[in-house]
Amino acid sequence: MHLPRLFHALLCGLVMCLCITANAEVRVLTYGDSNTWGFKPSVEGDFLPRYSDAQRWSGVMQKKLGSGYVVSVVGVPGRSLNYDLPADLDSISKEDGNGLRRLALSLTEDAPVNLLIVMLGTNDLIHKPRPTPDEIASGLVQVKKLAEANTLAYSPSQKQRLLVVVPAPLRDTRRGPFGDDFDDQAISESRELAKAFMDEGERLGIPVFDAGSVVDAEGIDGVHLSEAGHRRLGEAIAKKVKDLVRL
Repeated sequence: MHLPRLFHALLCGLVMCLCITANAEVRVLTYGDSNTWGFKPSVEGDFLPRYSDAQRWSGVMQKKLGSGYVVSVVGVPGRSLNYDLPADLDSISKEDGNGLRRLALSLTEDAPVNLLIVMLGTNDLIHKPRPTPDEIASGLVQVKKLAEANTLAYSPSQKQRLLVVVPAPLRDTRRGPFGDDFDDQAISESRELAKAFMDEGERLGIPVFDAGSVVDAEGIDGVHLSEAGHRRLGEAIAKKVKDLVRL
C-alpha cells in the first residue's frame, strides 16, 4: 500500500475510533432495596404500591444525566447488603434477599456496566442478632471486589466504577406496617450508617454519597422516600455520577 493511502486509512480509523468513543453511552446499574425498586410509602401491608419509572430516583437521575447515559434498575424490596434475613420476612428467599449473593449475577445480566451504584444497608438492621453499623459497612469490601471484577473490561480507563450510597435514615415507623421490623434501636442505628460507610469507603478508596444529606425516610411509613425525596435524591446522585465519570 502506498504511504498516502496508508496514512489515509490510519487517519480514517482514528477518526472512527474517536467517534465511537464520543458517542459511547455510559451504562449505570442501580442496585438496591425497596427505595430503589420504588416503593410508595404506605400504611397498608398487603400490597406493593410503586412509583412510576419517571418518579423513582433512578428515573430522575436518568433524565438529569441525559441521552449519553443508560440507567438500569435492579431493586428488590427487603434486600439487605450482606446478611441473610429471616425466611418468613417476605416471599423472597433469604439467599435472594442478600445483596452480595446476587450482585455478580445482576452485573452479568446487565453487562456492560460502566458504573455500579449500590444503595443498601437498611434491611440488614432486621437481622437477628442485629449487626452493628460497622459490621454492615464491612460488606463494602466484597462489593468493591465484585464491582471491579465485573466492570473493569468495559471501563478500563475510568478511575471509579463504583458509587456507594448510604441509605436515608429511618424515621417513625410506628404508623406503618414496618414497626415490628424497625424498632427504636434500628431507627437510631440507621442514623449511624453514614459514618460507618464513610469510614469504610475512605479505607477502601470507594466514593460514598450520603443520601441523608439530601433526604430522609419522610414517607408516612417512616421507611420509604416520598416522591419529592426521590426527586431530590435523583438530582443529587446525577451530579455525583457526572463528577465520577469525568475522572
